Amino acid sequence: RKMRKEYDAAYALLQPSRRNYKKAIAAFRKFLEKYPQGDLTDNALYWLGETYYVTQDNASALASFDELLQRFPGSEKVPGALLKKGYVLQAMGRKAEAKKVFERLVAEYPDASVARMARTRLKQLK
Repeated sequence: RKMRKEYDAAYALLQPSRRNYKKAIAAFRKFLEKYPQGDLTDNALYWLGETYYVTQDNASALASFDELLQRFPGSEKVPGALLKKGYVLQAMGRKAEAKKVFERLVAEYPDASVARMARTRLKQLK
C-alpha cells in the first residue's frame, strides 16, 4: 500500500545506518500533509515529534506531541507521546507542567513500559 511505503521510507531515515533528521522531518511532514487522517498518522506525528526533540527543536516537538494527544486520544502512541512531552517541557524549563504530564501518564497508563521512566523523572523533579 502506498501510504505504508511512504511512512516506511520516512521512518527508515531515523535508522542508525541512514540517520538523516532533516530529511526525516521533511518526509514525515509531507506524509502528514498527504495523509492527515490515515492509519499511520498518529505514528507519523509521534516520530516527527521525536525527531524534533532529538534535534532540540522543542517548540515543534511539543506541537507534534500535542497534536497527536488531541487528535488521537485512543492511539497506542499516547503513553510514549506523554513521556516525550514531559521530557520536552522539562528541557524547556517548564518543570511544573512536565510534572503534571508525568503524573497523568503514571495515573492513566500505570502498566505501560514508559510509566516507569515517568516515575523516575518524577523523583528527579521533587
